[in-house]
Amino acid sequence: MNTPIPDDKLTEIEAALRQGQKIQAIKLFRECTGAGLAEAKAAVEKLEIEPRSGSGTPVKPGDTLAGVREALFRGQKILAIRLYRESTGMGLAEAKRAVEKMEAELRSTSPEQFVVTSSGKGCFGMAVMICVMVVGVILWLAWKYASNETANDLRITHDHRKKLCEMIHFAFAESQCKL
Repeated sequence: MNTPIPDDKLTEIEAALRQGQKIQAIKLFRECTGAGLAEAKAAVEKLEIEPRSGSGTPVKPGDTLAGVREALFRGQKILAIRLYRESTGMGLAEAKRAVEKMEAELRSTSPEQFVVTSSGKGCFGMAVMICVMVVGVILWLAWKYASNETANDLRITHDHRKKLCEMIHFAFAESQCKL
């Protein structure tokens, strides 16, 4: 469908893209145009590659660096490198260096335009998993200690205690000497 998108909705779609919410941008596009999923996805991806400039007017096709800058502002460095390579014909290493230089200049001149996005990845899940494992090990050890057969194995005789105390005293005395 070729239903025109009002400027305010197009701005809303671009804002969703800048925040890394591509699915939301596709939903907005479909609501505005009545397009199918595949068509809306293709249109949003095209808008992602060739965004409008900040003034609300479409980016001129010849201004390929504007697309690279927009990708950098959205935190999509790989897309920026790909666009730069396509427009200049440079190799990967040269394009990467050029885009990183451009990013450094943009971060110093207009840091407010960079969007900080949370990818949802982090260490919280790993921390929860480790805590669950530690609690599980503690419960398992408590259960094993409480069982009669293991309790007999864990009895420490007087001789064992004496040797253990000597070892602790020796280790403590050695560490005192080294300090």
